[in-house]
Amino acid sequence: MSFSIKNNLRKIPIPIQVVFLIYLIGMGIFSFYRVLLLLSNIDKTIENSFGVLVDTLLVGMRFDTTISCYVLAVPMVLFIINYYILNHNKAFFKSLLGLTFLLYAVAFLLAAIDIPFFNFFF
Repeated sequence: MSFSIKNNLRKIPIPIQVVFLIYLIGMGIFSFYRVLLLLSNIDKTIENSFGVLVDTLLVGMRFDTTISCYVLAVPMVLFIINYYILNHNKAFFKSLLGLTFLLYAVAFLLAAIDIPFFNFFF
C-alpha cells in the first residue's frame, strides 16, 4: 500500500478542492499585505523581540483565516449545490467565482487601506 498524494486528492470532493485553493490564494495575498504592513513599520518593530513579531504575525494569520472563512461560507455552500444538485452548471460556477472574487476584492481593499491607517494611528 503506497501513499500517493494524487490518489488521496481524488477522494476530496471537487467543491472542497476549489474552495481550498481559493482559500490558499487568499491567504497568500493577505500574507503579502501583512508583510507589507510589517515592512512599512520596520522602524517601530525593531525594538520588539523576534518572538513578539512572530506571535503578531500568527495572530494576523488567524484573523485573515477568520475573514477568509466569512468570505467563503456562502460560496462554499453554493459550490456544493452546483456540484451535486445542478450537475456542474458552468455559468453558475463562473458567477460563483465572480462573487467570490468580488468578496475577496473588498477584503483585500480593506487590508490595503489598513496599512496607511495603521501607520497614522499606530
